[in-house]
Amino acid sequence: MTKYWKSLDGNSIKNKEEKDKPKSPTNRRDFLKTFGFGLASTFVLTRCENAAHKAIPFLIKPEEVTPSMANYYASSFFDGDKFNSILVKVLDGRPIKIEGNDLSSISRGATNSITQASILSLYDDTRYRKPKINSKDSDWGTVDHEIINHLKKIKADKGKIAIVSNSIISPSTKNVIADFIKEYPTAEHITYDSI
Repeated sequence: MTKYWKSLDGNSIKNKEEKDKPKSPTNRRDFLKTFGFGLASTFVLTRCENAAHKAIPFLIKPEEVTPSMANYYASSFFDGDKFNSILVKVLDGRPIKIEGNDLSSISRGATNSITQASILSLYDDTRYRKPKINSKDSDWGTVDHEIINHLKKIKADKGKIAIVSNSIISPSTKNVIADFIKEYPTAEHITYDSI
């Protein structure tokens, strides 16, 4: 685009910078064509590497797993003062959706946003992948061995053990705690809720 300036007497004058500029052998259209071709070829080449996916079938297929068919499991959600009877939609072994259980006489199929969003905690990228001892990665066998040795030492010294948790409504979790207290008689279960 050529720029024109008007002089004080009203005559138009061509911009000196425009006159002095050398003409480029390529124009904007050629540049965009080249750029678009380069971008498209880069995209195609990167996608070609990932195109081959191997599907390995089950040697012995679990009865409850059918690829790409969802299963529903009845469960319960409890977090402090929130309780819901829920159905968990599981696809290929991964929970993907939480719905209310219509057969529940308490929640009658209703859920709240906290219950719906609780499934996201299963896919948290910032959670620890391995157990840690003194801020260093370890394995479960080492951690279990160390905890059991500490518990045996406390039991031999007749020391106190405290299990601090929020209110527990799960009968199976209560049974595990009761079994733990039978094994370590000085243990005490303390419940503490923020609300």
